[in-house]
Parts: sequence; structure tokens; C-alpha cells
Amino acid sequence: MAGGAGVGGDPRGEFRPDFPRGADFVDSGSGFTRRAADAYLRIRNSPEEAAIVAANTGIDPAVVARMHRNLFVEEHDIALGPDWVERGYFTPDDDIADMWEGAVRGGLSADESLDFRALVAHEYVENKLMEAGFPYRSSHPDSFNAEGDSIVNPADPGAHDLAPNAWRPEAPLAHWSAFGLRGDELEIAPDLSNLDEIVDAALRGWER
Repeated sequence: MAGGAGVGGDPRGEFRPDFPRGADFVDSGSGFTRRAADAYLRIRNSPEEAAIVAANTGIDPAVVARMHRNLFVEEHDIALGPDWVERGYFTPDDDIADMWEGAVRGGLSADESLDFRALVAHEYVENKLMEAGFPYRSSHPDSFNAEGDSIVNPADPGAHDLAPNAWRPEAPLAHWSAFGLRGDELEIAPDLSNLDEIVDAALRGWER
């Protein structure tokens, strides 16, 4: 990826403070901690943990494996401003790293398990939609406000916008109405094994 020396002059150069958080709206000013950066690097190099997480959480192993790749392993084309796209890893996030490591240990509380399940669903669908041709988020000028901050553009959504909402596990597709899509008749399975139905519904809605 393009970039400088990384965290604190780290020659790995994998992490950049001007990249968006993996499960958050694009925020070109978001920073990250050394602890999160080290955790992401360890997780990226530990693909065997996906199977452990699946066993500990009851989530479909294939779904966890793709979530792991999307969030920790793969580089993505990220819109950082109008008509400005760069490629790189998602910025490390302490809360996400802690959730993953809690899932590896089998130590998530009931509420944390719901949050983790929502995160996994978001990342899986996001990755599938990008694979089908959606950008992570649109770089169209109408997808940014006057200050240059990314905003949701109902006419040109990205995969991040259409993926199940990671912050509303009780209504993960409620935001679809903003894009003219119907999500009220879709129900996500407890083990997330039917997420491809969500992907297909989004693709049909946008004729992708």
C-alpha cells in the first residue's frame, strides 16, 4: 500500500492515521493506538483464530473467516475525499480488537456477543458487496459535505452503507429504507448462516 513509516516510525508502514476505521463511518481524522496496531497485526497473522472464534460464538465458520479477511487481512480502496481514493488496511480500532480477542478467549458477555455478532454480519456483507462491485464508500463529490467529510449518499451507496448496521443489532437493516430498499421482511439467522440472502437482496435492489 502507499504510505509512510507507520506508527511511531514503524518500518512496516502498514497503518496510517488518515484511513477510516473498519466498522465505522469514514473519518479521515481518526487516529489509532499502538496497542490496537499491534493487536491487528497479530490477528492478521493468526488466521487459525477464525475457527476458534466460530466455535466459541456459534457463528458460521465461513462467515467468521470472511469477516476476519475483510477487517484484518485485506487492503481496500477507501474514499478519503471527493474523487480521492487510496488503498490500504482499515485503521486499527481498540474496541474491535478487544471484541475479537474476547471471542478468541470465549469470554464475551451476552451484550458483547450481540455486538460482536452485529460486527461480523456487517463485515461479511460489506466484503461480499465489494466483491460484487460496490466501492467501500462512494468517492462521488455528492458523498461528501462542504467540509470534505463523508456522508451517506442515498443515490450512490457503498458496501459499508448497505451492510447490516453494526450499531443496531436489534434492527440491522432499518437503514435500508434510506436507499429505497426493504429490509423489514428479512431476518438474519442467529448463526449468520443466511447472510448471502441479505447480499442478494441488496444486489437485486441496486441491479448489480
